[in-house]
Amino acid sequence: MFRKLGEKLAAANALPAVDAARFKDPLALQTEWKPLKSGGANFQTNTLYEIDGNRLEFKASLGMKWFSVLFIVIGLGIAMFALSNRPARMEDMWNKDFLTPLIVGLLFAFAGWAVGRASSVPVVFDKNHGYFFKGRKKPEHQMDPSRLKNYAELNRIHAIQLLAEKCKGDKSTYYSYEVNLVLDDASRLNVIDHGNLAAVRADAQKLAGFLGKPVWDSI
Repeated sequence: MFRKLGEKLAAANALPAVDAARFKDPLALQTEWKPLKSGGANFQTNTLYEIDGNRLEFKASLGMKWFSVLFIVIGLGIAMFALSNRPARMEDMWNKDFLTPLIVGLLFAFAGWAVGRASSVPVVFDKNHGYFFKGRKKPEHQMDPSRLKNYAELNRIHAIQLLAEKCKGDKSTYYSYEVNLVLDDASRLNVIDHGNLAAVRADAQKLAGFLGKPVWDSI
């Protein structure tokens, strides 16, 4: 019964199937048209910057930075409040009235730090070295960069894919939009995933001009 209920809920949240034939490219028919990265955000998490004529880079948006800082500040505030009211006797330190806010505050602060660190991972298109990469280890410093998880040579990029995903939060439903790279073997790599459709489309067009590749916009 619960499995059928889950299937019905998934079907209700599913978006219409994509007609890949309209892109008039045989590789589009071999490519997956389901979201590559589950979940997402209901706000813009990344901003595209032109470093120079041969390099584009996505960085954390101002909203994403503030989101991370807010969690850290709130968490440290709760922890500091707990510490300022700590029991005088050492044996009373295990009291839940002291430990609970302290732990909650530290968890909030850690979550903010983790979100900030994750959002600061470089996402780079570099013509000088001929690669796309998302990660902290520079491909040019690796013996075999092809072994890296989110790496592709620019000449393998066939198209830029845009997809929508319907996400359900605690109190609302929202859409998050993916920018993916379709490689010459129909495999895909995720570039960004957030809730600002206008920014996603503008970034995709800028990437298309930079790479000289088409945009397959299914949104």
